[in-house]
Amino acid sequence: MTEAAASAGKAIYCEKPLALKLADAVTMRDAVQDAGVASLRGIIIFAIRLSFMPRS
Repeated sequence: MTEAAASAGKAIYCEKPLALKLADAVTMRDAVQDAGVASLRGIIIFAIRLSFMPRS
């Protein structure tokens, strides 16, 4: 859904969880960046880190 919205030129806002798999989250991020649409990029990157980075 995020990819379709980005390709349609719509602004993107995603709630947590961003995705269930890291690959899906990265695909979403790339679609938003490639389309050049407005997004809450910091929140998307932060959500990827919270969801998929190992905890210390």
